[in-house]
Amino acid sequence: MFLAWGASLEHEGVLGFDLTRPALPDIPLQADETTTLLAFLDFHRAALIDRAYGLDYDQLQVALAPSSLTLSRLISHMALVEYNWFRDRFANQAMPQPWLGLDFDSDRDAEMTLAQTWPIEELIDHFNAAVVESRIRVNAAESLLNRVRMSSSCHKCGAW
Repeated sequence: MFLAWGASLEHEGVLGFDLTRPALPDIPLQADETTTLLAFLDFHRAALIDRAYGLDYDQLQVALAPSSLTLSRLISHMALVEYNWFRDRFANQAMPQPWLGLDFDSDRDAEMTLAQTWPIEELIDHFNAAVVESRIRVNAAESLLNRVRMSSSCHKCGAW
């Protein structure tokens, strides 16, 4: 298995798995706008997953008062954000499961609640799948200009 920016995940024994901690990707000092944008996205994606380095399932569920936000909830939310921007808004395509099936009317943080039901491997897999799909869409586009459909909500998954 590989993390979205190229580092491997090593599975080890009863404790689940150990994240092999990679260096964060470099951001070029001189590059065109698209390259710079994508480099910053990759840096922040990697930094988020880096925060999970060495943590087990229970540690990913710890919230610091006064918030209910945990690292697992944030990673799941960012997977939804990847799909919202690059699948829904950029490519105007429906959200995939499990995001499409979430009931945001009864739980406005449904993607975060869902994260707490997944083992860490599945959580990271969902995030990585979203990032990989985002990269494929961006790489296939002739231009990033005038491609994003703006809306006030993620209308195909019901969020916001």
